[in-house]
Amino acid sequence: MAIALWRLLYRDDLDREVSPRMLWQQRRDAELAEPDARPDA
Repeated sequence: MAIALWRLLYRDDLDREVSPRMLWQQRRDAELAEPDARPDA
């Protein structure tokens, strides 16, 4: 339990507020930037 708490305290991404929409847009932009990384459906 102490190790989990220690790791959570030092995560940089927990210091920034990111809205769900912003997070979705970042993921979408990353997918569009690398079309070869998507599996063929």
